[in-house]
Amino acid sequence: MALSPFESYKYRMTSPYGQRVLNGKTETHNGVDLVGTGSTAVCSVCDGIVVQSRIVTDKTNLTWQWGNYVAVQGVDGAVIYYCHLASRAVKAGEKVKAGQRLGIMG
Repeated sequence: MALSPFESYKYRMTSPYGQRVLNGKTETHNGVDLVGTGSTAVCSVCDGIVVQSRIVTDKTNLTWQWGNYVAVQGVDGAVIYYCHLASRAVKAGEKVKAGQRLGIMG
């Protein structure tokens, strides 16, 4: 079975990568938004190290819409961001395994 960012392996895409209209404004969405439908537990899709675990509330920060987020750098060097979390279960510097819970979907 392929790895899933949700404990239940059940989710749906709410916003794909690419051009989208949000609040009447066309912009490029540089990620993929997924919503868990069988579980709210968000899990790492790879082994790696947590490079960020924080909340952004300052609207002058370009990432403020991410809110609570965790970023995991995989063994291949790619960084995967898990955004819009209600809570975070890991801290920066922690090693994580694929399938490990990172937080709860917001």
